Amino acid sequence: MRTRLLLFLLSVLPIVMLSCDDDEEDPMPPLRMEFVEVFTNGKSIVDYILTDEGERLSPSSTISASRPDTTYRCVCQYALENGKCNVYDLRSIYSKKPVRLAESDTLWTDPLNVNSVWKTSRYVNMSLALLTNGRGSHVYSFTEDTVMTGTEGHRTVYCTVTHRRIQDPESYTQNVYLSMPLYEYVDSAMDSVAVSINTYKGLRQFRFKL
Repeated sequence: MRTRLLLFLLSVLPIVMLSCDDDEEDPMPPLRMEFVEVFTNGKSIVDYILTDEGERLSPSSTISASRPDTTYRCVCQYALENGKCNVYDLRSIYSKKPVRLAESDTLWTDPLNVNSVWKTSRYVNMSLALLTNGRGSHVYSFTEDTVMTGTEGHRTVYCTVTHRRIQDPESYTQNVYLSMPLYEYVDSAMDSVAVSINTYKGLRQFRFKL
C-alpha cells in the first residue's frame, strides 16, 4: 500500500508540498532529524539539501517550494536507503541574522523553555518549548545587543532571542526550532558569541567560540 506524506508548515515562506512513497511491508530505515539548508532551482523545485556537516543530499522524490532560486533553513527528517535520500518531513524555520534595535523599539522576551542549544559551523541552533493553546501567534527574532572586547583583544558579540506572544494563553507544550546565522560574525573576525534566552526560570546564556 502506498501513502502520501504532506509537509508541515511553520513559517511565512514555507515549502509547500512533499510526496513520498513507502511500502508498509518494508522495515523503516533509520531516520535522521537535522537542521539543514534547502536550495531550490529556477522551477521552485528542491535541487538539493545541505546538512550542517557539509553532506549534500538529493531528495528521491520531487519537493515543490513556494519560491525559485531560494535557500530555506529547515528541520529535515530523512533516511538514507540504497544511496537515496527519502525525505519524510521538512519544516521551514525562522533563521534571520541578528539586528540592532532602535532605542524606541521594544525588546520582547516572553519566556520559552529550552530543550537544547548547540552550535554548528554557520549557525546556533535551538530547540525550544512553547506554551500555547494553538490559537494565537508568536513572533521571533534575534537581536544584536552589543560587542565587547576583552583585555587581550578577544571580541564577543552578545545576542538575545526575542519572543512576542500575541493573544495566546498558555496551555500545552509545542516544540519550536530557531536557527541563528553566524557567518557574518565569522567573516568579521569575531571570537565568540553569547546568546541569551528568557525562560520561566530566568535568563539563560549560551556561549560559543567562533
